[in-house]
Amino acid sequence: MLKNKLVFVGLVSIFLISCGSNPVRISSDEIPSWCNKVEKTGLFSKLTPEVIAGEKLLACGTGTAGSISNARHNAIVDAKKQILDQLIGRLVSKYSKERLVDNYRNYISHSAFGYDIVEQEVFDIQMGYQTFILIETAMEDLKGTQKALMKKDSSELVSDKY
Repeated sequence: MLKNKLVFVGLVSIFLISCGSNPVRISSDEIPSWCNKVEKTGLFSKLTPEVIAGEKLLACGTGTAGSISNARHNAIVDAKKQILDQLIGRLVSKYSKERLVDNYRNYISHSAFGYDIVEQEVFDIQMGYQTFILIETAMEDLKGTQKALMKKDSSELVSDKY
């Protein structure tokens, strides 16, 4: 009898633990279409001439948190990191890696440039909120970050057109 009670308590404990640790996730078909389009093609249906000409960069970030504001913050940080990856990719394709400062990824700050929020959507999930945010930033706003990534002896190259 004691053995049966212990087995029962063990099974109930496992059941309760598993209920609390498996948050309901949004399905892939619930991801906003504007976010999927940007992730797959780098394009957005409301393209401006600046985006087409490469004068602006777009990124869709996502974040999860217990509060809407923290989920939004996490999504913005994610999108800004993607923008910086795009900038680094452009710099590496234009200049050799030797012209970038050593450990260039450690020198960049994800909050070092301005951006505009183009779209955003928040989902209420079991453990909080899931936020998707599409941001854009002008290449002009990234000049300071670009200068910080380039070695001092190549600073005259920083003013070159992207």
